[in-house]
This record gives sequence, C-alpha cells and structure tokens, in this order.
Amino acid sequence: MEPTTTVFEQVKTVQALDHAAALICFDSPLYPAIEIKKYPATLRLLTTQIITITKTRLQTVIKWKREEECCQSYERNKQGICVPVCAGGCPNGFCLSPGKCRCNTGYTLDSKTNKCITACNGNCKNGKCTAPNTCTCNTGYSKDPKNSKNCLPICSPSCTNGKCTAPNTCTCNTGYSKDPKNSKNCLPICSPSCTNGKCTAPNTCTCNTGYSKDPKNSTNCLPVCSPSCANGKCTSPNTCTCYSGYIMDPKNSKNCLPVCRHPCVSGKCTAPNTCTCNTGYIRDIKNNTNCLPVCSLPCTNGKCTAPNTCTCNTGYSKDPKNNMNCLPVCSPSCTNGKCTAPNTCTCNTGYSKDPKNNMNCLPVCSQLCTNGKCTAPNTCTCNTGYSKDPKNNTNCLPVCSLPCSNGKCTAPNTCMCNTGYSKDPKNNMNCLPVCSPSCTNGHCTAPNTCTCDSGYSKDPKNNSNCLPVCNPSCSNGQCLAPNQCTCNNGYSKDRKNETNCLPACNPPCNNGKCTGPNSCICNPGFTKDPENENECLPICSPPCRNGTCISPNICTCSSGYTEDPKNNKNCLPVCINSCMNGTCVSPNKCICNEGFSKDPEDDRKCLPICTAGCINGVCVAPEICSCNTGFTKVPENNKLCVPVCSSGCVNGKCASPNTCECNVGYTIDPKNKNVCVPMCKIKCKNGSCTAEDTCTCKTGYVRSNTDPNTCIPACPSGCLNGHCTAPNVCTCDNGYSADIRNDAICMPVCLQGCVNGNCTEPNKCICHSGYIRHHKNPNRCVPDCHKGCKNGICTSPNTCTCHEGFTYDENKGCVPFCSGGCINGNCSALNRCDCFTGWSGTDCSIYQLKADTILREITVNRYPKHPYIVWFTLVSLLVLTVIVSPIIIKIIIWTQKIRKEKWENGGSSDVTAYRSSVSVLDQKRKENTELAEDEKESILFSELQPKCNQSPECIKELST
Repeated sequence: MEPTTTVFEQVKTVQALDHAAALICFDSPLYPAIEIKKYPATLRLLTTQIITITKTRLQTVIKWKREEECCQSYERNKQGICVPVCAGGCPNGFCLSPGKCRCNTGYTLDSKTNKCITACNGNCKNGKCTAPNTCTCNTGYSKDPKNSKNCLPICSPSCTNGKCTAPNTCTCNTGYSKDPKNSKNCLPICSPSCTNGKCTAPNTCTCNTGYSKDPKNSTNCLPVCSPSCANGKCTSPNTCTCYSGYIMDPKNSKNCLPVCRHPCVSGKCTAPNTCTCNTGYIRDIKNNTNCLPVCSLPCTNGKCTAPNTCTCNTGYSKDPKNNMNCLPVCSPSCTNGKCTAPNTCTCNTGYSKDPKNNMNCLPVCSQLCTNGKCTAPNTCTCNTGYSKDPKNNTNCLPVCSLPCSNGKCTAPNTCMCNTGYSKDPKNNMNCLPVCSPSCTNGHCTAPNTCTCDSGYSKDPKNNSNCLPVCNPSCSNGQCLAPNQCTCNNGYSKDRKNETNCLPACNPPCNNGKCTGPNSCICNPGFTKDPENENECLPICSPPCRNGTCISPNICTCSSGYTEDPKNNKNCLPVCINSCMNGTCVSPNKCICNEGFSKDPEDDRKCLPICTAGCINGVCVAPEICSCNTGFTKVPENNKLCVPVCSSGCVNGKCASPNTCECNVGYTIDPKNKNVCVPMCKIKCKNGSCTAEDTCTCKTGYVRSNTDPNTCIPACPSGCLNGHCTAPNVCTCDNGYSADIRNDAICMPVCLQGCVNGNCTEPNKCICHSGYIRHHKNPNRCVPDCHKGCKNGICTSPNTCTCHEGFTYDENKGCVPFCSGGCINGNCSALNRCDCFTGWSGTDCSIYQLKADTILREITVNRYPKHPYIVWFTLVSLLVLTVIVSPIIIKIIIWTQKIRKEKWENGGSSDVTAYRSSVSVLDQKRKENTELAEDEKESILFSELQPKCNQSPECIKELST
C-alpha cells in the first residue's frame, strides 16, 4: 500500500529588521509531534519556523524558513520597529522599557500609577497642577498676582473693607462690621458718632461738603476752603481772610500773598518781608532780598551766573568735557603747545617759542639738522632731494635718483667723479675710468686698470692684455676662445659643457661615469654588472619586498601592491576601494577587524557589529550606535534612539523628530508646533486656556461664578455702589460718583445737596441727630425741637428762637410777653391780655359785672364818689370778714375749684368758643411760621391776632 501524501504548513509572517534584532525573539511553545506514516522517526516543529514537508511517492523535501516576532512586552510601531509597551501609554513622556515610563521635562513619574504627572515647584495652594509649573485654581479661586503657585479666594462682588477668606465669604477688617444690607460690604465703626460728617473708616469721620476735620476734635468738622486758604484762615466755606502781612491774590481768592517791602531777586516772597530763594540759589549774606546762584562744583576761570551754570571770564570758553570748567582761548590756537591763559601758549616738552610768532612752538633738536628741518623734538626731516644718514640721525645726505658710478653724490641728482675718472658723455650720473694704454680684450674699469671682457682673463705678463678663459678650464683639451675648447685625442666634447672634453666609452657607461677612454666607474648606489663591464645596476638595501629595485634604494612595487609609507622598501597589497574596517592581506583580499564582519554585498567592506541592533540609528562601530538625524540616545540604553524635538513638547510627547503628539485634551499651537495648548470648547474671555476646558484668568481678572469660561475684572479694594469694569477700575452706578479720596468707593449723589444730613442713597438724605427731613424738601434737614417751637423758630436741635414779642419758657416754650402781666387772664400777644370772664383792663385787673356798677366805678375811677357808701362798704366788709369769712372762704375755694375745672375743661360755651378761635389762630400761626421759615422771614403772632372784643358774636365769627 502506498503511503499517503501529507503536507504540513505553519506560516506566521513577521518582518525582520537587523537593527531591531535585540527585540526579536525566536523561542516559543512547542507544538505536538507530527508523524508521517511508515516512517519511524518523530519530527517536532517550532512555531517560529515555516516548515513545508512534501512527500510524493518515495521523495521527501523539507524546507526551513526563519520567522521573527517581538519579545513579550514589546510591539511593533508604524515603522515596523519593536518598541517597549507601557500599560496605558506614557502621556507627557515616552516608554523607556516595558512598564517603565520616562517623563518629559516639567513632568515627574508617579510611583503609584507609573504615569507622568505635571510637576510644580511648591504646592498649588487652593488649586491643581495642570501643566509644568502651572497651577489652575479651584472653582471660586484665582491666581495670586504675587505668587503663581497660590490661589486666592474670589468674592463677587469683592469685599469692601474686608478680606475674602473663602469663596464669596468676607471677613471684615478690624474696626469694621458687616453691612446688614450687603454681606460683601463692611461698614466702618466710629465711636462717638460723627457730627456733620460720615463714618468712612474706623473712628474716622469724613466731613460733609464744605467742611473738614477739626484737628483738635476729630468728631468736629470745620468749614473748608477749596483750595485751602494759603496764608489765611477759612472763615466760612470757600471764604478766606488773610493773615497780617498778607494780601489777597487778585487771581485766586483762596490764596493770600505775602508782602515784602523790597522785591526778591531770584527768589520768591514766601512770608512777610521774607524771601525764599529759587531752586539752585542761596541767600546773599550781604542782602537778604537777593539770591545768588549755586554751582555744585566751583567755576574754574568763570563765574556762577545761574544754578550749575558757569559763565566764562573774558578770554575763556567752556570745556566741552566739563561744563563747570572754562578753558583759556588762544587765537590763533597754540601749535605744539597748550593754551594756559588767554592768548598765552605754554610749549610742550621738546618745543620752544617761535620768536616770530608767540602762538607757535617750534621743535628743538639738540644737534643742528644738516640739509633738513627740525620737525619734532630731536627729529629731523630732510629737505627735498635729501635722505637720512643712517649713521647720523641729524644729517641728511643728498639723493641721486641713479647711483653715482665712480663718483660721489654731492647734491640732489648731481655726481662728482672720483680721481682717475671722467664723466660719461652718455650718462651724467656715470663716471668712466681712464686707462693708458688702452685695454686689449677688456675695458677700463678703474684708472689704469683693465677688466677683461667676459671669457677673458689678465695676461700675467701684460696688465693691459686679456687672454681667453675657459671656465671650467679645458679638461683634456686647449682653450682657444672663451669657453671654447679643442679636445685631445680619445676625448669628445661634453654636450653640457663646451669647455669640457669627456673621455669616450663605447658602448657608453649605464649608471656610471666614463673616467677614461673606454673605462667606466659606477655611480654611488650602483654596482658593476658582472656580465657587462659598461653596465651598472642599482643597489636597494634592504632588498625590495613585493617590488623591483629601479634605482639606489628606490623600489617599484609589483602589480597589486603599493609602497608602504613607513618603509619605502616594502610594498603592501592593494585592495580597490580599501578594506573598510579590515586589513588588506593580498591584492583585493580583506580580513575584517575584530567586531566587524564582511558586507554581504561587498567583499572588501567590513561593517561594525552591534549585537542588540540600533533602534532609530546606525551601527557606526562595534557595539556603538549613532542615532539617525532627529534622534538621540537614551542614557539607560545606548542602543535605543528616541526622537528629539529641539524645543521640547509642552503638554505632549515627541513622536518623531521635531514632531509633537499632543496629550489628550491638547492640540498643536498654530504659532509654535512644539507647544501643545489645552483645548477649551468654549473660548476663554479675558483669560487663556491652561488645561482642558480650564481657563486661567489674565492678571487683574477673576473667574465668573456663573460662567467658568468668562473672567471678569477684579477690583481688590472693592467697588462699593458700582461695578468693576476693568482691573482696579470702578464704574459707579447711576446716582453715584467716585470718592476723591478712594476711587474704590462710589458715594451717593444728592443733586440738591444734603443740608444737615448725609447722602446715603442717590437723592436720599439721612438727617443728622437732632434734625428731621423738611416736609416740602426731602433733601433738606431742619433742626428738630421735640417739644415743638410754638411762637418761634427751631434754629438748632431742641433750641427755639422765639418771635418778637415772645419769650422762652422752659416748660411752655415761646409764650407772649406782657410787660405789665395779666392778673386775671392770659397773655395772648405782645402786651395783650385775654382776661377771664368778668375781667377787663390791659392787665385784667378790672372786675366787670352788670349788677354792680358802683363797685365797677370804684375799681375803674379809683377814687370815691359817695363817701358813705365807702364807709358802709368797709364796715360791711369788716363784719363779713369776722362773721362770714369762714363760709366765704370755703365758698371761694369751692368756686375757684369749679372755675379752674371749667377753665381746664374749656369753661363755658363762650370760653369754649374763645378757645376754639385760639386753636384756629394757633393753627394759622403754625402754618405761617413754617412759611416764614421757608422764606427766612419772621411773622409775629401778634400780627395775626384778630382785633375782636370778647362778644359771643365776634368769637363765633372768628371761630368760623
């Protein structure tokens, strides 16, 4: 029976990367054995290998393929590189090794969660650290402008005269108490209370308009003159009275000017007959009304004419470097000297005065300048046509543009011939020697001295004759003309030297010298060829290795070799393109250095070996990685290169070179790609988004309690009766205006003023103690007399000023005044009595009864008309007094009691009518009195008293 054909395949494809070899694992669990029938062997296969077993008939073929996968806790990234895995990722950092994060700058690793959390130097008080060194305040708190790590509680509106100790919780400052109407407002406490002012700070009164504090009594307010009375006394609001020695300023009624009998010069009259010098001036000790200018530094060569201003004396001008110094002026200026006084020069060292020009200093040379001019101390400048004598600095020698040949330059471009010489007719600067007799084959070069022509020399026998010269001399020949030799037999002309005759060798000497006819001597470094007497071979010591000796100690390398730079006798093998990181052992054959291996694509190239691979880098040396551009090594693993973002990745991680990947809730800043800015779904008003959906207010703003994305301006000092429209800027509510002393407080405005009261709300006055609001003018407070002020005017609290004709009674107030009194009646007006019933007269002393006309006559006329009646009356009275007096006394007492009761209860109908009329008069008087107070006029009650007798008809009419 044929064995069944079985094919087993397990394929798992994993991309293999050489530089990530360290992160690729080849071990994996074993699979169950796979058996092939009729074969006794058992074959086990690894999952990391691709095995294809094919059996067809009697032939079995097994193929193996390596499969690679990332180690445990590693995974492939988008580039196919195995990178470590950290559970939950590493926001604000990167995964350094499995389960281990490394944080970006500004973040720190939380040991409990293994997450990178923001780091803030110092705790965030009342806030949360949301970014490196960035605190985001809790709800109800805002940044402390002095400490960014501190969050202060927010009170909206802000606390007035208190401190915000918790969100929307104010604690009043010392000396303040809570406003019962506004929990964010603290009212100052003043004890005792302010008179004619308002308590604006603890125990501090603010006076009403037109008044200011009495320095001797803090609760008293004195009239104010604004501006204050200068040198005078404020005697009433905005009215000044000048002190003695002062007069009123015609331009300013609040200013009193002092009077000085003599005018102040450079000063101001600041007190009677007292001058105060202007700034920069001081009192003249000789004249106290004159002020002299002061210069902080003394004026050199000048006079102080104004504060710190010098005016130079005649012949001097200002020093440009020192405004307080005057320099002398020399005109013309000093040459080679210094102007030490007006038109006076002092010569510099090495110079002396020019006798012809007092302003000029001439240099002095200790020795006279020959053919030159002294231009600087001991310095000569040669005249034109002369130059310095190198041996004598003060001597100038004449200069000839061409040298004087055989003569001396005696003047510029003028030669004088030496003895034995005469002028060359063709060249004025040349002197020719004179010879006698003339020279043969030569020319006269000195008096009676011949110089042979080129190629000739003196004849020793005749000084005027010159013989031809062969130089070098004719070797192996005879000189017949200059350097022209005729060779001897066996010699031939030297091609390089016409005067030399060389021996002839045939064949010629190679690498040697023919020293005689057909006789060779080898050159140094050569030796005779034993086979050829005229051939010399080069000598190399030591002998050439892998080359040929072509000249003494010079080798030519064989093909495939090159000269060793350290040893020119040695030839090294050559490998084309050289052996990179290896050694060339023979032509084009390399052996790699330790730590390197052959490049499979180029046999002559050795590549460094990094056993663990280089992630995001290249292996540049054994076990040394060089990161790719934009990557850098991690100190903990020199085989791992992580991307670099040169400017960092704020609130993100560096995903690739200079490319940031933002954390959740952040996005790339369009202005800076290396910064991830937090995202706020709703735009922050007056603030910036510092964390996800978290706004941080700008300086001077705090978060709104109703909208966390809106920042409202803050006024730390409060904004009483107004609203904060910008940082530290209060806009007062309608009916309020800013307090000139404290712009954080808006004071209520009463357009019609608030006389004798405090304006507590717009157009609303609260009267001072002892005052009440006027019934017709609510903005006016009038003094209150709680017992009333009938027949008078209440001029101050509980103080009445009675009308004319009235006098003040402690119990009854203002009562009419009757100079003679009212015996049996009441004083109802000035010197006017209202008599009781039955009485009359100006003082109610006349008893009036119709039945007793006699008594009436007696009381009216004051003298007796009937004497007997008088006596009878007197006797009757005496009897009555003695007998009936007890009864009469009782009756009188009873009658007076009844009368008094009737009087108190209104009396009879006539008295009742009379009292009603008086009530009408009282009411009318009261109305007219109030009218008089409004019009500041006084209407006497007596003027309103009706002229009426006491008849019932008149009283009835008056009552009506």
